[in-house]
Amino acid sequence: MTGVIEKLQDFKIGKLSFAGYSNANWAGEIWPFSLAAFLVLLAMENEKPGFLQRLQTKWKLESLFQVVMVLVVFACTGFTILFIKNPILDFFGIERGGGQGAINTLLYLLLVLPLYQIILLIYGFIFGQFNFFWEKEKQIFRRIGKLFGKKGN
Repeated sequence: MTGVIEKLQDFKIGKLSFAGYSNANWAGEIWPFSLAAFLVLLAMENEKPGFLQRLQTKWKLESLFQVVMVLVVFACTGFTILFIKNPILDFFGIERGGGQGAINTLLYLLLVLPLYQIILLIYGFIFGQFNFFWEKEKQIFRRIGKLFGKKGN
């Protein structure tokens, strides 16, 4: 593992260099990039296709760094929804654990999931992955449209 850390300190992303960063100060201002670089280097050391390479192929992404940024977007979106879900449900008077599980689940799906999709696009834009997430959103809407579209006789 120390070999990976040494490689990471020599690793550069654009003009961003990790030289001089030790384990103690990685939690500072560049943590998403240091985490991404660490995962990319870890994946590069393994000879057989790993998790990140399989995601890169499946999602048709250009680099492992882009895969990591997509995963960071998913993580940030999930944490954001986690923090804003309860105030939204409280605002609409939805009680958790009130014995109305089916109604609460339906309201959750109608209120929070569309918000998740919007926040996903916002974080995708912030992390430079908007086009990837916009294409995924369009795929979702096409599939929903096919479900509710007219069926031919």
